[in-house]
Amino acid sequence: MHERACAKLLLIAAAWSAAPSIVRAQAEGPAEDKLLIDTRPAVPVATPAQDPIAIPAGDVPQLRATLFDPASRPDQRDLAAQKLLSRPGAEALAAVRDALMDFSNPAIQISAARALADNPSADPALIDPLFALIDPNSRPPLIDAAARALSSYKSDPRVLTRLLGLARSSSDERIRVASIRAAGTFLEKSVAQAMMDLMDPTAQPAVVNDAAEAALAYMTGFRAEATEFDQWQQWWRANQGKNDLDFIADIARARATRYDLNQQQFTDLQNEVSGLLKSQFDSLRASPAQATDLLLRYLRSTQPPIRAIGARIAAAAAAQTGVTPVSVRDQLRQLIGDANASVRREAALALRDINDADAIGPLLVQLAQESDPTVRAAIAQALQPLRDPRAIPFLIKLLDDPQIATVQNAARALSDAELWVRVPADIKLGLSEQAAAKLMAAVKSRTKAQENTDLRRDLILAMVPLASRTQAGELKRLLDAPAEVPKVRQALLAAVGALKDSNYADAIADYLDDTSDWVTRRDAVRALGQVATSFEYGQRLGKLLDPKNEPQAEVQKAAWDVLVNLFNTATTLELDTWAQTLKEKSEHGRSVVVYTILRDRAHKTGNAVEERQRNQQLGDAASEAGDYAVAITAYRDSYASAVEQRNPGAEESVSESLLRALLRGGKFAEAVTFTQQQIRKDPKYGELVRELRLEAERLEKIPAMQESARELIDLALKMNPPPKPIEAERLAEINRKLQNRTKEQNRNPFLPDVPLSVRAE
Repeated sequence: MHERACAKLLLIAAAWSAAPSIVRAQAEGPAEDKLLIDTRPAVPVATPAQDPIAIPAGDVPQLRATLFDPASRPDQRDLAAQKLLSRPGAEALAAVRDALMDFSNPAIQISAARALADNPSADPALIDPLFALIDPNSRPPLIDAAARALSSYKSDPRVLTRLLGLARSSSDERIRVASIRAAGTFLEKSVAQAMMDLMDPTAQPAVVNDAAEAALAYMTGFRAEATEFDQWQQWWRANQGKNDLDFIADIARARATRYDLNQQQFTDLQNEVSGLLKSQFDSLRASPAQATDLLLRYLRSTQPPIRAIGARIAAAAAAQTGVTPVSVRDQLRQLIGDANASVRREAALALRDINDADAIGPLLVQLAQESDPTVRAAIAQALQPLRDPRAIPFLIKLLDDPQIATVQNAARALSDAELWVRVPADIKLGLSEQAAAKLMAAVKSRTKAQENTDLRRDLILAMVPLASRTQAGELKRLLDAPAEVPKVRQALLAAVGALKDSNYADAIADYLDDTSDWVTRRDAVRALGQVATSFEYGQRLGKLLDPKNEPQAEVQKAAWDVLVNLFNTATTLELDTWAQTLKEKSEHGRSVVVYTILRDRAHKTGNAVEERQRNQQLGDAASEAGDYAVAITAYRDSYASAVEQRNPGAEESVSESLLRALLRGGKFAEAVTFTQQQIRKDPKYGELVRELRLEAERLEKIPAMQESARELIDLALKMNPPPKPIEAERLAEINRKLQNRTKEQNRNPFLPDVPLSVRAE
């Protein structure tokens, strides 16, 4: 089989890579459509009018109509029959059976039989209708197609018996040849015996001899044209004494070797063809219209491998450019219902990568009738980025799928919080509880603490956005169980935390000290932050800020983030203790957070004196942290309060602090203006000029800040009232140093900015 597949694919590759004429061929649809880009939102918001529980109708009635329509082309009938066989259910089976039994229309019978010939899992109910087609009154193509279809029923010994009977005794050579070919695909000793009998040139016509020899060659792997009848007899004498099992085992081993070789050759050939087709497409990327035409030809090819390759190319192109022509999207949506499972799978994965919102309908229609587990898994993946609530019932149903990959993909899609945000409010609770119950049932039936742990984790993570009260007890029970692996326990912490119920705080807090895995500690901290409603756990969280207790920075950060939210529940005494502790540890940035809460709390209580003091403390902490914007605001508020409260001591103290913050924050004009204001108010504030001069001295020593130093000095010397003479002279001296340094640098710009004495050396 793989020899024929390789040869076929090689011919296809030669044709597709032949010449630029492919590009010039007209594609279906108007040319301008191929350049349009779908700019509609990738994810539509569901409304009550978009009933997310509605089940879309399947396409079996339309396929049946196409199959039986006299106006349908042969290729349309063939495709309809193939698609019907890929659809589960009695309705699709009945359509194929009716087509086989429609003796008034042989063309329909041929389409149905051909489809069955390429279907490895046909329904036994079609065996008798197929044998009815192997009749002297049938045309040769119909006889051949029916016999090929029957060769798919290798698990039913009655089919082989009837085929061998026709091969031996039919009066019609066409029937005998077709039956021999079909029987030759069965790996049975009785087939070899029959083929040896039918190969006897003295007892059978030549056409039967040739068919039997070809069938035996297919079974054994020998080349028929290189093997004489006496050689076949010699082979048979060496093998006919073996029992059935040994005979089959020997032939199977030989066939397995050939299969492995052919499979590798077939895979290599597919990869080569894929590369050729992609290279041809890439060569036209500069011409979007031609590239789109070529891609559409791939997607509309009569050969499934080419269609599948086309879908992969479409996905890769979308990843590179971020856009996909409308015509390509439309064709990919059609391929979701393709007769070939590989094509359906690749189309679903391409639509996943493209994130095509309009694909929701075709995806759900196909999912409802999909029989191939790999395609179901791919569709579940494609549904995830769409975040469409209409997919939820289908995803819930997939949690019962026999394939773990499908269940896992469905769980991952359900775990998206944005999906549940879009569910209409009137059905959200019922739908989420339904999903939660099914997810928990899958946890219990499909996984164990030490088995299928990836699936177990994903099923539990899918319960996070649901916050199901009905499953809370089960989640708590699993969280308390000691046997869970870390990744599952982390998922449980997230799910229990999402409940936002303080009753589970103790159970979560037990994992703050987990020594086996730091991620578990981090997730325990985060979960505790969701459920805790008091400062009860403040001390334990505080220990995690110390690298001596918790070496992982992520855990430290998580603990601080939770503490920030819990500080509002702490007492003033607790906050003062925290602020002092953080100050002693030089954690000034964090102490700013605590002092801000204390200041706000004082403001709410209307205690103006305390608020002024808290602003002073906040300004001090912010200055130490280098956050001068916060410091300036806090000091200004404190200063205004001191003035209002007529507290000269507090006013004088905060004046110096505010001035320093303005200077360090680069607010030179504001600093000088404030200094002038204070001196005019009371000459004793003339001492504030000293702060201006000290800042100028500091800036003068920093090469990159010398322009700032000049700016500050210039503003200070222009003060009104002016600085005291001694301070004015000191400022002028600093300015002269700056001027001399500038002159020296201008004489030799390549000299570094160092003193002349050093340069002379």
